[in-house]
Amino acid sequence: MDNNELLQMILHELKDLKITTNTTGDRLADMDERLKKIEDTQGTVDERLKRVELTQENVVAKNIQLLMEAQRETYSKVQSLDALEEKVDDIQTTVSVLKTLTVKK
Repeated sequence: MDNNELLQMILHELKDLKITTNTTGDRLADMDERLKKIEDTQGTVDERLKRVELTQENVVAKNIQLLMEAQRETYSKVQSLDALEEKVDDIQTTVSVLKTLTVKK
């Protein structure tokens, strides 16, 4: 193999290397574009998440607090009704006894 043939082989290899380098560069540029889109999407998701967290903290938590307060009030009324029911039962028993005593006289 003479010097010219050797130089031709080296030139051919360099051209192949240049093509490979260009292809790799193009692929990296595509990857950069896709990564930029992902970063933009991530930024949007982060903003939405912050809004959701604020809504949850400021609105939902307060609504749950109000619901619990209303539930406590309802529970208190139910307890009052239970006590009232016992009194009504006692009065009905007393009335029944009085009716029985009145009828027997």
